[in-house]
Amino acid sequence: MRTGNQFDFTAPIDGYQSSDEIDMSASDSHWSSNQSREYYLKLADGEYARMRFVVATAGYNGFALTSYLNPTPGHRNLEYNPGQQAAAP
Repeated sequence: MRTGNQFDFTAPIDGYQSSDEIDMSASDSHWSSNQSREYYLKLADGEYARMRFVVATAGYNGFALTSYLNPTPGHRNLEYNPGQQAAAP
């Protein structure tokens, strides 16, 4: 489910879709070399997640993905807790 509210950290119960598409042709009057989208995800095992996806297409071609996961099935709170951050390998 796509969201535009960066400060809402409670995943919705329903309204999820299986895919999304960024469709932007060069002739589009709103064309931009960068796109950013935020989503709530409901995973097959009942866990909820939040994801930010950024794609760049001009000069530096690439993408960035930031995600937050509540590993407790059914719990929809996705607020970042620095005390629970996993250590880098």
